[in-house]
Amino acid sequence: MPPRRAQTRAAATQQAPTAPNETQSIRGFLVSMMSWMECQEWRLTEGSTPSIQENMGTLLKEFRHVNPPSFRGEPDPMVEDRWRAQLEKIFIVMGCTKEQKVTLAIFLLDGEAEQWWELVSRSAKPGAMWNWRAFCDWFKKKYFLSNVRQKKVKEFETLQQDKMTMAQYKAHFVELLRFASHLIADEDLKAQRFKLGLRGVLRSHAVAQKLPTYDEVVDLALVIEADLEDQLRDKDQRRDGKGKKKVQYPRPQHPLPRSQQ
Repeated sequence: MPPRRAQTRAAATQQAPTAPNETQSIRGFLVSMMSWMECQEWRLTEGSTPSIQENMGTLLKEFRHVNPPSFRGEPDPMVEDRWRAQLEKIFIVMGCTKEQKVTLAIFLLDGEAEQWWELVSRSAKPGAMWNWRAFCDWFKKKYFLSNVRQKKVKEFETLQQDKMTMAQYKAHFVELLRFASHLIADEDLKAQRFKLGLRGVLRSHAVAQKLPTYDEVVDLALVIEADLEDQLRDKDQRRDGKGKKKVQYPRPQHPLPRSQQ
């Protein structure tokens, strides 16, 4: 049996695997692709390295340990956007290369999304889809239609707090801002748009303070909301205290002494 180092050196000279054919599963293709990437890394470093299977297993083990979300091809662009954003955070922590990002992202595709990828990868040029930016561009074209994006932009422009709490309003604001970032050129515009969506007294206080940054507006609104809730709670307690009537219990009737009967 040839030594492992010789096997690795020989494998490093192989060409990158092509897109999966009709008889090859996409997961089998991913195994081949990851093996090839590990070989190329060894070829560049010319140093000792664990076996391909060990490296691949370690990467997948670390990735699955953080419980990454799968994607089944939901038509909701918010689901697609959150999925990619969560993966980006995981990739930063793991220090993944561009090729590893694509490989791990494909590993999470399921259902309709996995079928879509199989069709796309067969028609694309060899190696064209193994760049993270290119993968995201293809992904957006499929699951993030322009008319849907315009709908989200319009929703951001008309967003109002209404009955939402400050925490809920802030979360919705940040989520929609991802689709309308081109409308917010600087921190001041971001703060102004957030203030316009606040309800009633919160907006009045925020506008009066003329705070320049988004974070300052959010902090002020949270403080005011908490104060208003405390005032309302105290008012309810006082009203409940005044509204309660003292219960009058009947006095016990003791029998008279025999001498007074």
